[in-house]
Amino acid sequence: MGRRTVELHSILLETQSALNHQATHDPLTGVLNRRAILGHLEKELSRIRRDGGSLSIGILDIDHFKRVNDRYGHQAGDEVLCGCVEVLGGLLRDYDLLGRLGGEEFLVVAPGTGDESGHLYERLRAAISSTTFTSRVKPVSVTVSIGVASCDGTTCLDDLLAAADDALYRAKRSGRDRVVHSDSPDRRE
Repeated sequence: MGRRTVELHSILLETQSALNHQATHDPLTGVLNRRAILGHLEKELSRIRRDGGSLSIGILDIDHFKRVNDRYGHQAGDEVLCGCVEVLGGLLRDYDLLGRLGGEEFLVVAPGTGDESGHLYERLRAAISSTTFTSRVKPVSVTVSIGVASCDGTTCLDDLLAAADDALYRAKRSGRDRVVHSDSPDRRE
């Protein structure tokens, strides 16, 4: 009777862990989903308000991703999304966070970076643009545009996201395949 109870308890814990993972992670790419990444960002903002410090966020959008799906099919598009996550994950620090906002948009949360965050996001951009992703159909190359916003704890979540989103749209309007900071003019970083 005691062994069976322990076994059932173990199965219950495994099931609970699996359900928690499903609730917080994107099923395709395995990174945090929108709700989870925004929750982590809110916690990081609270932490820097309390303890000081800074952080930056980058909203990454795969340029012309619809063309990938249209030209090579959605399965190839899925393979490109997963390949991008693999490249990005390999360049981020252990305590940086990566999540999928939806579609072909991702959010990077980089604690401890502020105005000096440009190098990180430029490395991410360059790595994606220099990678050829293998798909079942054919090799695919893509680029990303990245909108970056930094804060020292005085900015609320919505304002920080809006600043990064605005910078992303400026990156798209000024030619794509570039990093634009929320406080910088339209120029390649």
